[in-house]
Amino acid sequence: MLNLGEYKKFITQEEKLENGNYKIKFTNNTEKVFEAKGVIKAIKSFVDENIINIEVKEANEEIKAKEAEKVTNENTALSVINAEDIEILKQIIAEYKLKSKASTGAGTNENTKKFDYNNIQIPIEVRKLSIETFSIRTNAELYEKIKEIAKINNISISTLINYLFYSFLSNINVN
Repeated sequence: MLNLGEYKKFITQEEKLENGNYKIKFTNNTEKVFEAKGVIKAIKSFVDENIINIEVKEANEEIKAKEAEKVTNENTALSVINAEDIEILKQIIAEYKLKSKASTGAGTNENTKKFDYNNIQIPIEVRKLSIETFSIRTNAELYEKIKEIAKINNISISTLINYLFYSFLSNINVN
């Protein structure tokens, strides 16, 4: 057995001939006879030139083919969309960005004041939360505003407060 280290994985069969030379069969089904003198170096060189380099070239060609296919697919997808659709998509994206800025607090106070609280959509999971006793102290003006919003939406104050806590915790990723 020759001491080939990591090159051993490229050899499937190793045979020492009567004359001292080595007959080696490689993973790519190539058979080659090497002279005994400098056999390890010769095998490593053969593997480097004929197996590893070919595998690297094949891998590079495969990567290039996949990249070309990806570009072709992207161009095909974009060519299906006409200019009018692209403008509509741009408008939708712009509106989405504005809404996300307003909902994350990145917008101005003006955006916050324009929030439409006349038709709050409270998720079912918030409506089904079990109610525990929780006391909150607030000033009378704030309490009246909360009471008014709850009345407009035909919900209880506790459901509205649960929704506010739920929304806040969801926005800071605490669930």
